[in-house]
Formats: sequence, structure tokens, C-alpha cells
Amino acid sequence: MNQTLTTESIVFDTPDGIEYAGLAGIKYQLKLEKVGMKTRGGPVRPRIAAQLGLRPRASHDDFIAAVEAKMAALRDKQSTSKE
Repeated sequence: MNQTLTTESIVFDTPDGIEYAGLAGIKYQLKLEKVGMKTRGGPVRPRIAAQLGLRPRASHDDFIAAVEAKMAALRDKQSTSKE
């Protein structure tokens, strides 16, 4: 994940970087949903269940762990490609 720092934002310019940013957003949506926040788009878990290979009614903790595992895999992939 190449990151370009500017005065206002971070730019992810690789497909892995874009996926990582999306997963980070999903992770925080799940954390907010877990404590009771609701969104106009409906529950997050059923929308991302197939993407993560989980049942739509699995616990929030299971979903968060799966997202964190995918994020770690992307970080590992990036660190091995730099070597």
C-alpha cells in the first residue's frame, strides 16, 4: 500500500490499499453497529457476510475478527512485497 501524504489526506494508490481502506470502514461500521448505532443502509453484517464467508447472523465479534484478519493479510502482503 503506497501512501502519499498531503496536507489534507492520505491517498491509497494500489488495489490492495483501496481494499484495506474499505475494510477499515467496514470494521468501524461493525463496531458502531455492535454498540447500537443504526444506519440508513440497514445492518452491515448481512451485506458483507458473503464477502467474508460468514453467516449473516454471526456475532459482531466474529465479523470484526474476520475483517481484522483480512487487513492483517493485506499488511503482510505489502510488507513482503517491499523486501
